[in-house]
Amino acid sequence: AVTTPVAASGEIGLGLAVVRVATDSDREVRLGAPDSSHKFVGVTVDDGFRTNAAPYGNSNHVYRRGDTMLVRESGTLWVAIEGAPVTPDSPVFYRYSGAGTIGAFRGATATGADLQLTNARFLTGGTDLAQLLLGYATISSGTTV
Repeated sequence: AVTTPVAASGEIGLGLAVVRVATDSDREVRLGAPDSSHKFVGVTVDDGFRTNAAPYGNSNHVYRRGDTMLVRESGTLWVAIEGAPVTPDSPVFYRYSGAGTIGAFRGATATGADLQLTNARFLTGGTDLAQLLLGYATISSGTTV
């Protein structure tokens, strides 16, 4: 499934996990933590307009505050990886706070800064990018360290 929310926070790169907070409209998403007031929505993907042309003019291909974004809620997609390389056997975590890239995926927990997606798995290994199979993701409680 694909949704087209609006970026409610600053720049949001591609391949990152996004959430919705209770104060956001049902059309807004941002980077951050899923908790009682934040709901995991999906992963940002390229809409074909994130180019080096104006108004973007950079190679980061980011969505800016107010941009309509393309977000995948399920399916096979490429995601940003941080930390140690992941493998198809790695569990799937994503960072919501701390040092590092908020919204990036990991194959191991980072002390109190990420949550595990129990209905997702890596299809490839990778150090910067990896392919992920994302179902209708749920958050596994008690998975932060």
